[in-house]
Amino acid sequence: MIFIFFLIIIFASVVVFFILSNKNASQRRQIMMFSKQVTDLRNKLNNNNITNAYPKSLTVKFKTPSINKAVTIKKCFLYIAPIESSSILTVIEINAQLDVHDSADIFGLVWYEVTIPSIDRINNKGWIKSTDVNIFTTDK
Repeated sequence: MIFIFFLIIIFASVVVFFILSNKNASQRRQIMMFSKQVTDLRNKLNNNNITNAYPKSLTVKFKTPSINKAVTIKKCFLYIAPIESSSILTVIEINAQLDVHDSADIFGLVWYEVTIPSIDRINNKGWIKSTDVNIFTTDK
């Protein structure tokens, strides 16, 4: 009787050992897979680093704008800086009225510093490409 009880305990121990061993192997495979994915994502991030998006030298020619009001001719972006690789603050809908404060010429493209009329004044001031707007008024 003691011998059978001893065999049952040994058999149960072997079964538990194999179950835990399989779980351990499965988790090791998952950790290795996640580690490779993290490495791949880090490499992608390093290759697409925001500092690489900006040119080494940048010449900005500021000009007094000839307009003080404009209206968008298409759905477009409001950028934080007058360069396409900069962060986007918001999307501006078509026919949105804008107050123009300044203009800059960068790489042959004219940008306007504008304000979108807004009550909360969050992400309402930034830069927009001149190709996205039409002159609304010219009196300054």
